[in-house]
Amino acid sequence: MSRRPIPLMFIAGPPIRLRVPIVDDESTSVFVKEESSSNSKELAIEVPKINPTIQRKLNKVQTPFGRRVYQPLTFKLNEGEEVFGIIDKIEENVVMIHVNGDEDTIMAVASHDIVDIIWRGKSLPEK
Repeated sequence: MSRRPIPLMFIAGPPIRLRVPIVDDESTSVFVKEESSSNSKELAIEVPKINPTIQRKLNKVQTPFGRRVYQPLTFKLNEGEEVFGIIDKIEENVVMIHVNGDEDTIMAVASHDIVDIIWRGKSLPEK
């Protein structure tokens, strides 16, 4: 004798029946890791570290509130170059900037290349 579960809440109305397709997924893929030969040399890639001050400023500007308030920004880069615009998005080590004057132009700048972030003629405060 099977017992039906007691409903926690009763709503007067017609019964609803849903059809849920059942898919049998039988993945038989096997991935074998190839061992590298002892003669191969590992390539060491050195990723430049981001200045902690710049990282804190980017974190501040990255929030929805920061994106609305801190517009437009000037990014001073390593080689003395300046980029004017609004942050589109920030990925791991890359800042995507909507360049002022061109609605369709988005410039990708490496985070470690940014020396300072200027807002309203002054360096953006960290906090």
